Amino acid sequence: MALRDILVLIDAETKAAGPYGLALAAAAGASATGAFMVAEPNLARYAGLGLPKDVIEAADGRARDLAAQHLADFEAAAKLAGVPAETLAIAGSLNPEGELARLAGHFDLMVVEQADPDSMASGNRFAEAVLFGSGRPILMVPYIQRARPVLGKVLVAWDGGRASARALGDAMPLLSKAEKVELISVQRAGDTGVELPGFNIARHLARHGINVELQKLVTTMDIANTILSHASDSGADLLVMGGYGHSKLREMVLGGTTRTIMKSMTLPTFFSH
Repeated sequence: MALRDILVLIDAETKAAGPYGLALAAAAGASATGAFMVAEPNLARYAGLGLPKDVIEAADGRARDLAAQHLADFEAAAKLAGVPAETLAIAGSLNPEGELARLAGHFDLMVVEQADPDSMASGNRFAEAVLFGSGRPILMVPYIQRARPVLGKVLVAWDGGRASARALGDAMPLLSKAEKVELISVQRAGDTGVELPGFNIARHLARHGINVELQKLVTTMDIANTILSHASDSGADLLVMGGYGHSKLREMVLGGTTRTIMKSMTLPTFFSH
């Protein structure tokens, strides 16, 4: 299935998601919808300060005006790119993560920006909500990303599990356009197992006409940093991987590959759960 309907999450802090999402939509011949999560006034904090109702309403009005301005900018950029576009503001929700996840279920893909640790951006929090709640993939763009989408070399992280199989299937519209796909399987030094654990899935991709190479990475590092290091060394343009193969609670308590890559990645990454 081709990408025809892309959701792009923007806010006052994002700089990369909008341009990347529109360029991806233009390349895929897709429509794009820009969504802005309107920051609600912290009523409990304001009430504690004894602020009058009109002050609280003014804060709410400023938040909505800010959303309208950014959505107008998105529409203008879409028009210049020749991309059919719509916009919407999500406001007044007591569960914005859940509402965004439900919304994302109506699209082929959501483009979201990695949270800049030096800003108030909340991209990672919303990305996790969509991964778990929508049944749809996300494409996370590094906050430092300025280049347009390129599909010269795509890495697919493969461990033979359900999440990686789902990611590979969801990413087929992108893999089919790549010049080269490298299927990487990470194995810790000293482990024994199947010599070529990705052989069958590499053959599957080849039968779809995808130029694929199988690469086994033996490492003493953690899996996330092994993948990111290889991505940097190999000059990859995109990483495809399953998101949260373990429960979210386990990932939060023990740490995990998905959370580490979301925090540290420097190339666009396609996640599917």
